[in-house]
Amino acid sequence: MDRDAVYGSVQRLGVVAWSSLGVLGILWVAILVGSRIAIIFPPLVLGIAIIYLLNPFVSWLERRHVPRFVGSVLAYIVLLGVFSAAAFFIVPVLVEQGQDLADRFPQLTEDAQEEISALADRLGLSVDVSLPTGQEVSDWFADPANQDLIRSQLGTVADWTLNVFQAVLVALVAPVIAFYLLLDLPSVSERIRSLVPTDWRDEAIHLFVQISTAVGGFVRGQLVVAFIVGILTSIGFW
Repeated sequence: MDRDAVYGSVQRLGVVAWSSLGVLGILWVAILVGSRIAIIFPPLVLGIAIIYLLNPFVSWLERRHVPRFVGSVLAYIVLLGVFSAAAFFIVPVLVEQGQDLADRFPQLTEDAQEEISALADRLGLSVDVSLPTGQEVSDWFADPANQDLIRSQLGTVADWTLNVFQAVLVALVAPVIAFYLLLDLPSVSERIRSLVPTDWRDEAIHLFVQISTAVGGFVRGQLVVAFIVGILTSIGFW
């Protein structure tokens, strides 16, 4: 084999190796940085979803000479109205059904015990199905052997409470982020456009528009599907 060909092959191999190491290094840094700032991702993702949902309406108003600030406020009023209407219909039903469940719980428990006992009798098994009394529950909690289990469950409850708090925080912060981004979306798009090299700008803009259209259609489509499923499910349960 020609010496120049061997040298060229080794050189290409070195370029591929160093490029691979560089990509791995960049990925490692990105993962490291992402793990440090992961707390901002949930509200940012939810905020972007809100922007994809509301921006067509705001842009439609803007084309009709409605200021973008006014259009954004109107879009939020419409969104708040939709959620308020949903809560107006859903919350009373949830409260009523929760109260009904609490009232019927003793009877449901008794029926479940009878069904389990009947099934055990049909299978020829001897099963004593009974719920513990209040004193038995108190003794179980007072037993030192169960303290570790209780502490672990309390830790689980604490983690669950923290997750609920984070979800509420995301639900409060995301609309604020979305509102400010929605106001400045044209200028933000222009700044991003200016960061792309001139030689690649047209292709990058075309690709970004295609991706944005696809993602926006997906988000709005999923909401429409969820709305239709919710309506049909509600009718079926009613």
